[in-house]
Amino acid sequence: MKQLLFKTTIISAFAIATLAGCKKENLDTDTTIALDNSIADGAFQDMMGVVSEQATNEGLSGFTIGTIHAKIADDCPTVTFSEALGVFPNTMTLDFGTSCVGYMGVERSGKIMATFTGYYKDAGTVITLTTDNYYVNGSKVEGTKTVINEGLTIEGHPWFSVIVDGGLITLETGETISWNSSRMREWTAGYDTPELEDDVYGLNDGVAAEYAITGVNRNGTPFTAHIAQTLVKRMDCRYITSGILEVTPEDMTTRSLDFGDGDCDNKATLTVGEFSAEITLLY
Repeated sequence: MKQLLFKTTIISAFAIATLAGCKKENLDTDTTIALDNSIADGAFQDMMGVVSEQATNEGLSGFTIGTIHAKIADDCPTVTFSEALGVFPNTMTLDFGTSCVGYMGVERSGKIMATFTGYYKDAGTVITLTTDNYYVNGSKVEGTKTVINEGLTIEGHPWFSVIVDGGLITLETGETISWNSSRMREWTAGYDTPELEDDVYGLNDGVAAEYAITGVNRNGTPFTAHIAQTLVKRMDCRYITSGILEVTPEDMTTRSLDFGDGDCDNKATLTVGEFSAEITLLY
């Protein structure tokens, strides 16, 4: 049910240029690693977002069919199923054709295949997402995303293991970003209603992972990242509203991205060593 679009966490070019320009003499302030992590993260968040919207519309969420209308686009994608509703495993294929420009101007093409072993809201359900020649805003997205409904926390909240394996983003320039992640996602509010707008999720590092993320950026620099403070995503807001993500390039200083204290805005604070700057998130 979570929806984050591809560009949600991309740092504006203006902010990057400003930060890099302030300390050109110190390569350890390079922000490309943080940017590339955001690009990859946004791509896979977006993938699950569009699958969740269509699953809700088509009845695979476990709520009443048709209670929510997906915001992807009026006439795309084409949605097909391998089995009748209620028969599992069931593979839902989203075919975006050669160009599907949807909500907030995001352009997608190619296919996403999502195999459900049960309804999204049921404990034990495993959802496996793969792609076929799939592009978001000109970047090719490859890899497998697995979402496992782990049941309820001690507070009674549904929670999920979310794993990306073999993630690869090929930018329009031909440069690549490799990306893998292991996270816990807790559904802290809205889990007992079909509406998306009242949903709230909290993201933390995976239970068996030292880091939430490992990857290699476009310049060949390996990095790790972890969630230092729970990332909170309200579905009535386009942006992560609070939390801290730390990104550590190999042999370089850790960069932290602070999303604020709960306000719905497009601002975050990027800190590298002793230097920090307010940046603007595009979406």
